[in-house]
Amino acid sequence: MKTGIVSAGNHCLRLLLPLLLALPAGLPAAEVRGVVTLQHSGLFAGRAGADRRIGLALWPDAPGLAVEAPSGIEHELRIDADRIRPDFLQVRPGEPIRLVNLDPVEHQLFALVPGAHSEVDVRLRPGGRAGEQSIRFTAAGTRHLFCRLHRRSYARIDVVDAPRLAIVNPGERFEFRDLKAGRWRLRVAGIGAETLELDTIAMIAPPPLSLRLPVHGGVQPEPGAEGAAATVEQLYPAAPVK
Repeated sequence: MKTGIVSAGNHCLRLLLPLLLALPAGLPAAEVRGVVTLQHSGLFAGRAGADRRIGLALWPDAPGLAVEAPSGIEHELRIDADRIRPDFLQVRPGEPIRLVNLDPVEHQLFALVPGAHSEVDVRLRPGGRAGEQSIRFTAAGTRHLFCRLHRRSYARIDVVDAPRLAIVNPGERFEFRDLKAGRWRLRVAGIGAETLELDTIAMIAPPPLSLRLPVHGGVQPEPGAEGAAATVEQLYPAAPVK
């Protein structure tokens, strides 16, 4: 993970924050907005069938900015032609992920945490909706979803404990609206990419951020994890075999 500062740095943040928090009530809500592009290299450059979606997460980083996450959110992963779609998903802890097998064959899915055991062991029989199941992850972190029977089946699931989440395509504008003015923390991630965490300021009509997310040849470890990044081929054999 890399960290950075959006704007002129910590000094500007300290100067601007008291002014933003002192704004009178009734003014339009603050925003954080911008565009993220991907810089590809290595294993994931030109990866056939990759959705190349970008996940953004935003949470308050100053007193008085608490905001509730939406409730009742449900996600879906579809297995079609031995591929998991979408191949990158971003969820909050505890949110259900519905698994739907659209193939005429069985799939056996498991979810790896780098350096740990499989958390999920699901057998999906053919039959579309009739054979669907749901999974949940209660702890934040990145999971890598595979099928024991089909090596092309892969998806990355980022479990992020943040009240605001968004998924965009590279070069597509993102917007977090209806925020309280002040300091927020922005997380940017993608499949096979570095995870960036940035300090930013929510304000009325903010200048758009321009962010570039490097994508390398393997899966990056979680913040604070030991060891070098592992490739998909290195992660796969680590799964328990039954």
